[in-house]
Amino acid sequence: VNVDGMTYVYQKAYTIDGYNYFKLRDLTQVHDFWIFWDAETKTIGVDSDNPVGYGGPADEEEKVISIDEFAKNFNKETEKLVIRVEPRYDFTECDVDLISYTMYYTGKELCPKAIVKNGDTILVEGTDYEVVYRNNIQIGKATALVKGKGNYVGSVAVKYTIGVKKGAAYTIDGMKYQITNASTTGSGTVAITGATSKLLTSITIKNSVSIGGKTFKVTSIGTSAFKGYTKLKTADVPSNVITIGSSAFSGCTALTTVKGCTKVTTINSSAFYGCKNLSRIGGYLSKVTLPAVKTIGASAFSGCTAMKTVNISSTALSSIGASAFYNCKNLTTITIKSTKLTKTNVGLKAFYGIKATCTFKVPSAKISAYKTIFKAKGASTKIVVKKY
Repeated sequence: VNVDGMTYVYQKAYTIDGYNYFKLRDLTQVHDFWIFWDAETKTIGVDSDNPVGYGGPADEEEKVISIDEFAKNFNKETEKLVIRVEPRYDFTECDVDLISYTMYYTGKELCPKAIVKNGDTILVEGTDYEVVYRNNIQIGKATALVKGKGNYVGSVAVKYTIGVKKGAAYTIDGMKYQITNASTTGSGTVAITGATSKLLTSITIKNSVSIGGKTFKVTSIGTSAFKGYTKLKTADVPSNVITIGSSAFSGCTALTTVKGCTKVTTINSSAFYGCKNLSRIGGYLSKVTLPAVKTIGASAFSGCTAMKTVNISSTALSSIGASAFYNCKNLTTITIKSTKLTKTNVGLKAFYGIKATCTFKVPSAKISAYKTIFKAKGASTKIVVKKY
């Protein structure tokens, strides 16, 4: 192209890894020199005394050199300049591995180290490649994008998994949780295991919590979760909770009310031991209502002296542990609708220390049998057993 008497040659440029490049063959047109390829020494010969041209086999791969390198090293006054051509490797042909393909959620970025080999050569991070991590905090699939640099071009994306481990503990909004089922596809569960402060006066347990972007149902209250929370007065237990762990509320001496518990099937040993002011569980004032319970553990309500009325409407009740209602001295009415109790599945002293004239309401077919069992398990001979 001739502009104002000046001749300009336009050349195609290439951008590789952020650097600009021209083909040496094209540069010969601008600077009027001869280049040739020496396959034996793997070098390019530059002869400034000869006219424009390229020497080498017709099928020889075209070589590319950095504009900056060319400008720094080439001088027209030098008769010959030999430029060493460093090989460039296709990064996608390298072996790319991660030190681990399974990571566990922590709430922070998880970056497993990449291990890259070109044949037997172990590449160096920062020199031969760099790693960019994506989606690497939340539970699910994360990506390590391993990108070549220096003598390596191209990139490889490697997937890895972020999950949770059974038994792992997390704190969310002041409450502590432990994974009981590590599924991240909708069936995952947790137990609530306590709070960051023991000075709480009320607790509302959530039906589910979000951990790492996944939903986990709260299905149990863990062992000793709120044991000794002496300021606690009320607790709300939602419908997903089916198990109250051993000593979960033991020693909560100010506790008066536990709402909910509509789906609780298991109340483990000493769950409410020593809750001397507890009079209400469920939706009725001054009444303990257990519509789904199957098992009441040993000493579960021992020492609950404010308790007056217990209504176990669950027909699935099949076990009452030793000393379950020990020293519930103001307990005056107990309704049991299950027909499954026997002298072997009702523990010693289960009803020891309840009000001597307590009235038991039971299925009509079980009046005689249950009267015998209850007296044998600690109830007074003055109790009344009648049809509910």
